[in-house]
Amino acid sequence: METIPGVGRATAEIIVAETGADMGRFRIAGHLASWAGVCPGHHESVGKHKSGSRRRGNRWLGAALGTAAMAASRTRETTYLGARYHRLVPHLGKKKALVAIEHSILTAVWHMLTDGVSYQDGPCPKAG
Repeated sequence: METIPGVGRATAEIIVAETGADMGRFRIAGHLASWAGVCPGHHESVGKHKSGSRRRGNRWLGAALGTAAMAASRTRETTYLGARYHRLVPHLGKKKALVAIEHSILTAVWHMLTDGVSYQDGPCPKAG
């Protein structure tokens, strides 16, 4: 997990301690992200999109992911996560872009632990 930009040894230990390293209980990566509280909020009524706050999740995991996301966002254009953060900031704002990076980090962790693969910098080959 330390190969993910922004994730150091302490953050990796917190992720394993809080999630339990067995991803069998989370059928898809979205379930893990929802449990951790890093899913984007969604509130729509009569076709109007209103502000949606993120869920309350595991606060220790959320704090560790927040630190990792801030570190990954400072990598500028050299990594996928840094480039994604800087691409999202003009549209979403800084805080929502950080939550998106937290979600990406946790999704990468789920794939690493479920499929037994190492982290590869770049967009997911299975996506779209």
